[in-house]
Amino acid sequence: MTKAPKMTFEKLEQNVVDTVLADLENGELSVWKKEWLSGGLPKNYFEDREYNGGNVLILLMERMRKGYKTNLWVTAPALIKNNNSWEKGSKATYITKPLVGKDKETGEKEFKGWGCQAVFNIDQTDIELPEIVQTPQGETNEQAEKIIDQMSKEVTTTYFGDQAFYNRMSDKVTLPENFKTMSGKYSTAFHEYGHSTMHKSRLDREANGKFGSPEYAREELIAEMASAFLCAHTQVKGKLQHSEYIDHWIKLLKEDKKALFRASTKADKASKYIRGIRE
Repeated sequence: MTKAPKMTFEKLEQNVVDTVLADLENGELSVWKKEWLSGGLPKNYFEDREYNGGNVLILLMERMRKGYKTNLWVTAPALIKNNNSWEKGSKATYITKPLVGKDKETGEKEFKGWGCQAVFNIDQTDIELPEIVQTPQGETNEQAEKIIDQMSKEVTTTYFGDQAFYNRMSDKVTLPENFKTMSGKYSTAFHEYGHSTMHKSRLDREANGKFGSPEYAREELIAEMASAFLCAHTQVKGKLQHSEYIDHWIKLLKEDKKALFRASTKADKASKYIRGIRE
C-alpha cells in the first residue's frame, strides 16, 4: 500500500490558492456568502484561542465546504490527551504552523520557517457540541453596532450620498445615508474601516497604486477579507462588496501565489485592530 505524501506548507498554500481562484472564477468567494448564524471565528477548542493569519481563511472555508456546525478545532494529540477521539474515517484539515528551533550559537528560540499541522473540527469528534446561539438576521446587531461606534470615535465617519469610501489623506470614512439591510450596513462599514487600518497612526500599511494595479488589488483583498472576518465574528450575513475587483484578484493570485496568505494575515490584523485587539 502506497503511503500518502506528507502535506507541506508549499502544497497547502497552492491548494488554498487554487480553491480561492476556482471560487473567484465562478464569480464569488465562498467565505463571503455564508450566513453567519453561529460559530464566529475559528478557535482552538481546548486552548480557547482564535487562530491567526491564513489559518482564519483556511478554517472558515473548510467549515463552509463541509457544513460543520461550529468553528471549534482540535489537534489529534490534544484529543488523545483529553481522552477524546475523532470519528473513524474522518479527514483532517491542514493549517499552517510556525517551525521554531534553537540558534546554534545562542541557544535561543528562532523562527525556522513554516510547516503544517492537522486539525479536526469538533463536529468530527466525540466531544459534545456546545449550545449554538443564533443571531437573527435583519435586526440590529449589538456587537456590530459597538464596533462601528468605537471606530467612529477613532476615524471621522460621515453618512452622505450613496457611496462608501475611505480617504487616507483626511483619515475619513464616508458611508451611504441609507442601506437596504442592516447586514449590508455592517459589512460595508467593516470594509471601509478595514481600509482605515492602513493609516500611519494604526497599522501603517503600504497602499499605493491606481485602480487595476497589483497594489490596489492587494489592498481591496485585505479590506474584503477583514470585512468577512468581522462578519464571522459578529455573526452578520457576509456579502461580497466589490465584485468588480474579482478579475484583478484572479490576475494577482495567478501571478503571485503568496499574495493570498499575505493578504489574509494583514486582514486578520486589521479585523482584530477594529475589534479593539491591539498588539
